Amino acid sequence: MTSLRAPVYFPDNQLKGCILKVLPRDQWAAAAKRAFEINPANAPMLQMLARDATEGVISPNRLALLTSKYWQSSGVQLTVTFLDNPPANFRARVLSHMNAWRDRANVAFVETTSSGQIRISQTANAGHWSYLGTDILSVPINEPTMNLDSLTMDTSDQEFARVVRHQTGHTLGLAHEHFSTSVINLMDREKVIGYFNMTQGWSREDTIAQILTPHSSSALAAMAEVDSQSIMGYWLPGHMIQGNTDIRGGWDISARDEKFVRKLYPKDPSWELLDTNSNSVSITVDGSTLYQLHGNGRMWKYTGPAISGWTELDNNSHTKKLAASNGHLYQLHNDGKIWKYNGTPYTGWDLIDTNSATIDIVADGDDLYQLHNTGLIWKYNGVPISGWDNLDNNRATRKIAASKGNLYQLHSSGLIWKYTGVPMTGWQCIDTNSATTDIVAQGDDIYQLHKTGLIFRYEGVPVSGWQCLDNNSATKAIIAGPGRLYQMHSNGKIWQYVGVPIAGWKLLDQSPDSKAIAAGNELYQIRGNGQILRYLEY
Repeated sequence: MTSLRAPVYFPDNQLKGCILKVLPRDQWAAAAKRAFEINPANAPMLQMLARDATEGVISPNRLALLTSKYWQSSGVQLTVTFLDNPPANFRARVLSHMNAWRDRANVAFVETTSSGQIRISQTANAGHWSYLGTDILSVPINEPTMNLDSLTMDTSDQEFARVVRHQTGHTLGLAHEHFSTSVINLMDREKVIGYFNMTQGWSREDTIAQILTPHSSSALAAMAEVDSQSIMGYWLPGHMIQGNTDIRGGWDISARDEKFVRKLYPKDPSWELLDTNSNSVSITVDGSTLYQLHGNGRMWKYTGPAISGWTELDNNSHTKKLAASNGHLYQLHNDGKIWKYNGTPYTGWDLIDTNSATIDIVADGDDLYQLHNTGLIWKYNGVPISGWDNLDNNRATRKIAASKGNLYQLHSSGLIWKYTGVPMTGWQCIDTNSATTDIVAQGDDIYQLHKTGLIFRYEGVPVSGWQCLDNNSATKAIIAGPGRLYQMHSNGKIWQYVGVPIAGWKLLDQSPDSKAIAAGNELYQIRGNGQILRYLEY
């Protein structure tokens, strides 16, 4: 394989931009076949084929050029060898920037002393370059697949990161970001065509398609819009640009780069550890705010960072439950007293009720409800102690649930009732199934769980209007957050509903230590050892 030739019309050019290295033309078809075998999604899109077909025929080399070079969607770990024996601190610095992509997708790069899949050279004056994705598998084992021209330990952090992360993007199969029409209009068309013919071996037609076709006209564009901040943007020398100004891409992995690579290589669901206190017994979520309650009554609010970022709000051994909504926080004591937080830790709690019969509290928006052991249901109207309106008094009531102004109650017989606005008499029966053991409300939806594990969502028609979403006998609890429904199994597995009844559940965790889950804008779990974790959704 011959080395890359320098452009003939700017021998004094000092640009350390990027050249996307290509295989010899006689290897294109075989490399494309291998890429398709590794990931069938690499096949050219239909609109590419329709555009390039001439009298219904596309040449094998043209078809190969239209083939993507992504690795398998299940993720990839690639080995890395340094060919020029650089010092250990240089190798570590390179690997740290290569693995910046690992933080964003299911990819990883690990060093090996010889025969790595990625082989990095530091050939001076050859430019920064890399082969594209799976093409590295076709490069002879004694030749580099990536070159980091001029990088040393003295290179600035910004430039070091830009170069390594850009070249690593190529190794992951990411081609260069396309240009907008306004940028293309600044280019000297013939110089651009000549440049890519000399450096890439591209024909005139290839360069027009890859470089001189604006995003809106290109079937090759990976993103919905031009991303001027993309780390994968071209760096073109100023001699072929009006005004003699280099065209530069982004300095780091952009938000759109991250979104795209996550789609290519989705990460397995992961959880961030937020606390490790063995005294934690329950968690409560209000939107994006998380609280934890300890067995000794101590109460904490998460402010970040993980582990150390918790602010204590109270320390009362009588506290047995928290409820929170719309910025309001309440606690229920084991003697029935209810307190509302006014913003000052420890001392900033206002007593709003003292009824020893209270067994539960539920917060919804600016409203607070309480349930008594006699079945009475009360709504707080804002006046401490005396300011509670009685909404019902049925001894069969075992649970209440509320969301978005809707209030429901579940009876021990399995009957579910919805409050219509008139105390005592204003309750509509919406189901009568004796197997129902729990109800959960979120937004305008209400869900029920049966003792057999069946999960139903109310569709608006009393009694008959319930849709079955799952029927797993292992289900022990259901939790709902904004637009999301979750279930937990008796073996600790946590699942999220993704929209298809019965089959449409995504496994999020399978730790047997999982004890309970709570949902707001994000999903959290607490484990039997007191660990609190937040779900990181990709």
